[in-house]
Formats: sequence, structure tokens, C-alpha cells
Amino acid sequence: MYQLHAQLRDFLRQGLSIHVGACDANGLPTLSRALAVQQRQGARLALLLPAMPGQPLIGAVAQTAQVACVFCQPSTHVAVQIKGRDARVESAQTADWPELAANHKDFTSEIGLFGFGPEFADAWFDGHGEDLQVISFLPTGAWNQTPGPGAGAPMELFA
Repeated sequence: MYQLHAQLRDFLRQGLSIHVGACDANGLPTLSRALAVQQRQGARLALLLPAMPGQPLIGAVAQTAQVACVFCQPSTHVAVQIKGRDARVESAQTADWPELAANHKDFTSEIGLFGFGPEFADAWFDGHGEDLQVISFLPTGAWNQTPGPGAGAPMELFA
């Protein structure tokens, strides 16, 4: 069974800004924010997102099973893109997501360095209970998206 590379696992535990993209069956792109990432058994990742603003994305993933995510740490601009081809949509319960509170807290600290207060982070993390959905997938590739000379370079995905 695969495991994500240790450096990538550690990075995904930071206070991250997470954006998820997909195209529907007609090739129309869509984007939404995710609230947290969960590392599941093996190397499978799960993204927690609010259903209402994420509905076009959720529909696109349900049609194509393809997803692309960008994880960015605001204080350093370190960013990683991860893609998957077997994505599926699942219901979510906040009790199953301790990562939500941790990412909310850490993201609040991250953006606080730039003068954004807790009220901004609270608005960003506005998903509630039954309004949450999960997109889970096995990563098929990872790329450095950090600005600079290494941007776009493939990253080691598995240990």
C-alpha cells in the first residue's frame, strides 16, 4: 500500500489555503475552496468543502472523477498542486473532521501575519454540518507551484 512522501504529508498539516478545480464532461472549468484535507488510509486524500458554493465543482467531479488541488501556505507562498483521476463525492459530518478545526486555527494564524483578523477566517470557514461534502481521491501526481525557479517541477509523491 502506498504512503504519501513524508515531506508532503507534513506540508498538508499546515494552515493551508486549499483550492480545488475540475472540468465537467463538456470541458467547462470550475473552482472552489476546500476547508481541510484529510489523509486517509494509504495515500488517499479527502477534501472537505462547503456544498453550496462548491456545487458546480462537486457536479464536475461526479461527472469526470478528475480533480486538481492547490495547497498554499500563505506566510511562505509554498504551494503544491496535486491531481487525481479517481475522485468521488461523499457526504461529510463535521465530527469526522478534526482537521477542520486544526486548519481553521492554523490558517487564522497564517493570515493574521498579513493583518487579516479572525472574522475573515471565520467567513472563509463557513461550512456547517450537513452543508459539507467530501471529494476523495488517490493522487496521481504532485508539482511544486511555489513561485521561483522550481515552479512547475514534479514532486515525489509516494514514500
